[in-house]
Amino acid sequence: MKIFKVLTPLRAASIVLAVVALVIVLDQLVVKRDYAPPPSHDVTEAIVAVERDVIPTPDFAPSLPLSTEPLQTVDPAVVVDEDIIPHEPETVDDVVDELLSAPVHHAATNPRVVIIIDDMGVDVKRSAAVVDLPAGLTLAYLPYASNIKAQTAKAKEAGHELMVHVPMEPMSQTKDPGPEVLRVGQDEAAFAQILQDGLNAFDGYVGINNHMGSKLTQDKTAMARVMTELKSRNLYFIDSRTIQNSVAGDMAREAGVPHASRDVFLDHENTAEFVSKSLAQVERKALKDGLAIAIGHPKDVTIEGLRAWLPTLKDKGIELVPASQAVK
Repeated sequence: MKIFKVLTPLRAASIVLAVVALVIVLDQLVVKRDYAPPPSHDVTEAIVAVERDVIPTPDFAPSLPLSTEPLQTVDPAVVVDEDIIPHEPETVDDVVDELLSAPVHHAATNPRVVIIIDDMGVDVKRSAAVVDLPAGLTLAYLPYASNIKAQTAKAKEAGHELMVHVPMEPMSQTKDPGPEVLRVGQDEAAFAQILQDGLNAFDGYVGINNHMGSKLTQDKTAMARVMTELKSRNLYFIDSRTIQNSVAGDMAREAGVPHASRDVFLDHENTAEFVSKSLAQVERKALKDGLAIAIGHPKDVTIEGLRAWLPTLKDKGIELVPASQAVK
């Protein structure tokens, strides 16, 4: 009987200790199951890189005819004012590869893309090839192109939207925007005459964008003049964003002119691979944000890339729309 009285407290203590031990073990198992290690430094860097705009934004000057040779590498020291941000080539490829391999999250309910083709009309053969692409593109014609009224009439008949690609002064003095150019500090009467000549070059357009213009689009006085004329004609403005410090959007907003800005340049590098990767970037931005505005040029690689890519949009749930449906 005495032995039983001694063992009973011992047995009770053992049971308590066993229960405590079991609780500790179960707690550790739950912690291990729920624990997720923080992202590594490499993953964090990749996420940050994806958020950057890695595609340069140069002024484009068409030649007659446009060259199909790859663009030469630019010296970063020469283009400080041109908004061409230098990147190591492997960094660009790594970021684009990350974009291509990452899962697509359909955040936008009605994703749309605008494809603008600049420098239209000068290279007649390639401009005609652009017109033959599926309807719904927005084509920006240079006002000094030959036989411009016939070219633009055919483009409109094919179902494309028309813009005037207005030559504006670039930062670089070595680039030639064309015979009649809007310039900073220009006499107001001369400025108005050049702008009106460009806008009177052909009919059927509903807006304009800047050809080059990395200097002019930084000047509030000049852009206010442009917006006053656009307001009087009920036209929209697309900022090609050839420089980060552009005030075009601000001046358009003040004047009550519908406007939007370019997101992606498709063919800064004249290769099929670059165009393909740029189109993938356009897709992802549209699916994420609901809208992506891209600008390309009448180059063989761009034409072929669009010919293959445009028919795939419907199955991806993406709508091709003209620029007039993207401005606000």
